[in-house]
Amino acid sequence: LLGRDPVQLDMDRIAAYLKGKNVLVTGAGGSIGSELCRHIARFSPKTLVLLDNTENNLFDIEQELKEHFPDIKQFPELADVRKSCHIKRVFELYHPQVVFHAAA
Repeated sequence: LLGRDPVQLDMDRIAAYLKGKNVLVTGAGGSIGSELCRHIARFSPKTLVLLDNTENNLFDIEQELKEHFPDIKQFPELADVRKSCHIKRVFELYHPQVVFHAAA
């Protein structure tokens, strides 16, 4: 489809990097953000903060992750990445060590 060889990921290295960390995903309810959350959850983060500005999408990914990864502490946050006060509060509250920015 892209006209190039697929990228080979070092899953062991990714797992070692994410395991036990506080991870924040912006745009967590979107197509890319929710897929990131599904993959990140497999690597046993300490916490997974799901940030999105659409309540229904945020609820859907939260429920899916609860069903498939019940041991992961997840924190849904309804917030707008364009508002610095929202982001500041999330960083002060959860102290993310890794951020995946997938908000559109």
